[in-house]
Amino acid sequence: MPIRLSGMQSGLDTEALVSAMVLSYRTKKEDYQKAQTKLSWKQDKWKTINTKITNFYTGTLSSNRLTSAYNLKKATINNSSYATVSASTSAVSGTQTLKVTQLASTGYLTGGKVSSTSGDKLTGSNKLSEVTGMENIVDGAGITITASGKTTTITMSSDMTINQFVGKLKDAGLNASFDETNQRFFISAKNSGADNDFSMTAANSNGKSALEALKIQASTVDTVAKDITKYQGVIPAFYACYDEKGEISTEGVKALTRHLISKGVKGVYVGGSSGECIYQHVDERKKVLEAVMEEAKGKLTVIVHVGCNNTADSVELAAHAQSVGADAIASIPPIYFHLPEYAIAEYWNAMSAAAPDLDFVIYNIPQLAGTALSMNLLKEMLKNPNVIAVKNSSMPTQDIQMFKAEGIKERGENGFVVFNGPDEQFVSGRAIGADGGIGGTYAVMPELFVKMDQLIRENNIAEAMKIQYKADAIIYKMCEAKGNLYAVMKEILHRMYGLELGSVRLPLAPLAPEDEAVVVEAQKMIEAAIKEL
Repeated sequence: MPIRLSGMQSGLDTEALVSAMVLSYRTKKEDYQKAQTKLSWKQDKWKTINTKITNFYTGTLSSNRLTSAYNLKKATINNSSYATVSASTSAVSGTQTLKVTQLASTGYLTGGKVSSTSGDKLTGSNKLSEVTGMENIVDGAGITITASGKTTTITMSSDMTINQFVGKLKDAGLNASFDETNQRFFISAKNSGADNDFSMTAANSNGKSALEALKIQASTVDTVAKDITKYQGVIPAFYACYDEKGEISTEGVKALTRHLISKGVKGVYVGGSSGECIYQHVDERKKVLEAVMEEAKGKLTVIVHVGCNNTADSVELAAHAQSVGADAIASIPPIYFHLPEYAIAEYWNAMSAAAPDLDFVIYNIPQLAGTALSMNLLKEMLKNPNVIAVKNSSMPTQDIQMFKAEGIKERGENGFVVFNGPDEQFVSGRAIGADGGIGGTYAVMPELFVKMDQLIRENNIAEAMKIQYKADAIIYKMCEAKGNLYAVMKEILHRMYGLELGSVRLPLAPLAPEDEAVVVEAQKMIEAAIKEL
């Protein structure tokens, strides 16, 4: 039998030791059992999730993949200013092309100039009874407006102010305002398209008289016959004139103006490409025009380029041109961004509205502006009675014919002007229908172009062509210089006539030392051609 030693005999509590060892193994066993239970639970959960995923895939998802919601397609357009697009589930995948054949226009009316019975300028707070012609007819005068599918009758009273009348027009579904500077009402439809056009008619006899007095009847809107003879001839594009510091030289401007008057030109085109307008701020352009007008008013036709890269500056320059007595304003389309035609029309019409007493000239130069004048855009602009001409600097002479024909169609035989732009084709442009020319090289050799103009009017095309060839050869020679063409021409004018016009403004390139030979040769060619006239 086994011998047990315990207590004092061994010195060890063997029972306690054995119990502790058994307890340790039992704890480990219980931990393993718990872990096994948790694993079993996880397996059950995974089985449940797997079953749900299988059911979703084979059931709900399989069914939904054939529905329209699953088959949605996305469509994008590279210029959202032209149109918006969306795609149905049946849309064919791929790239599509959208061609716009005609743009919707917005109906508008620029009223005639009104006046106050007191002789003072009218403001929005003035009563309608204070407008000349409205004194005895305003009470009860009614006009009927049809706009956007609704018809509204406005009844006026002697206490109604101009602002209140404008508010009534707005309530009737129109955009309306009264320009206190130009003393005119401006009215337009709120949306574009023929369906959104508007009409204003008299509701009674006093209403008819009121429309006439307020100058917002078709017959009272400015439709005065235009004098196009002042645009028929040679109109040099005016050069930028700088002093030794590169600032605007008003003395240079005046001297060049007097010089051109002495050469017998028809007019001047101020502030265009030749005038380096893109590199001058608004105040500088005003300063140039004011100096020109001091010398040219009553002696030359003055057309002012007022286009800027934003409408606000353009409108400011247009209003300034009217204030100093210019004959017309002009503008290219906005550059850099390719805008839809309706936006270009709004840009031009805003300038025209700021100078309602001046004619408006569309400047078509697609190779620089990046936008060509289309026939649809021209037709839209001809709705503005102040649009009198197109300065066409596109190279095809056919464009001159097309623009002239459309102008005659809308304005009559003597109601519209087209200017030839490219100097190298002055004769061909005139032969196909241009009434005159505006050109950047005219000012350095005006004698040649004035003579060409005379010969064309005498129907002596053969002799005019001879001078054209000489002028073209001079242009080609001047273009050989490293420096900018305008720098070459201003230097030639300095040497021939002592005109201090300065150089060109950076980033245009000034003359380089190696350009001396070009300047000398071009001057000799000009002087020789003038002697042979």
